[in-house]
Amino acid sequence: MTTRWRFWLGAAVVFVLTLWLLNDILLPFVVGMAVAYFLDPVVVRLQRLGLSRTWATTTVTILAALLGIGPQRVESLRRRVCAKLEVSSGAHAVPRAASCGLPPPGALRPV
Repeated sequence: MTTRWRFWLGAAVVFVLTLWLLNDILLPFVVGMAVAYFLDPVVVRLQRLGLSRTWATTTVTILAALLGIGPQRVESLRRRVCAKLEVSSGAHAVPRAASCGLPPPGALRPV
């Protein structure tokens, strides 16, 4: 085996070992690259319509955040606020929870 083959074999082993050790850390970066890859045509289209790259990227990022996590976060925030109202109100927990529009516990079942 020549020195070149040993070097590349050693480099490949070190690379695979590094990926294996850092797999939990690298996942968000891989997902981010995939999202950027799929949303780039939208940014290019907005650039053709006259927006700068910065404004097109900002617009796509804000819209993706609002569409992707917005509804979930709004519902989560509403539930947290209503739960705080229940804890802080003591004896008046039932009327305040009802005013939040929350269904009774166990009423929502996964579909």
